[in-house]
Amino acid sequence: MGCCNSGGSRSRGRSRRIKRQMLKFQEFNEARELDDLIAQSGVDIGKIDIKQLRMGINVEKEHDGKMGRDTDVVKNKSDLVKIAVAHLREDPKYYTKLKKVEGE
Repeated sequence: MGCCNSGGSRSRGRSRRIKRQMLKFQEFNEARELDDLIAQSGVDIGKIDIKQLRMGINVEKEHDGKMGRDTDVVKNKSDLVKIAVAHLREDPKYYTKLKKVEGE
């Protein structure tokens, strides 16, 4: 009976470790993609909070035609960075405030 419990515990521990590693890998890929987008955009992000920038890019995807062809104002993904940075230069907490206003 003791062997089964310890085996299950080891299995759960291994599973958690694998999930953490997968999450780190996913975060690494997202960070690398974000770095690439920033480089492609040519925008100086200066002191802009990366968390706010990520939020902004996700919000600004609404301008890439997903809301209808007539809303497609984004030529490429790096334009999303430019839009988000413009808003964050106006207000460093722009996307946090927008989220509150939209009630999300």
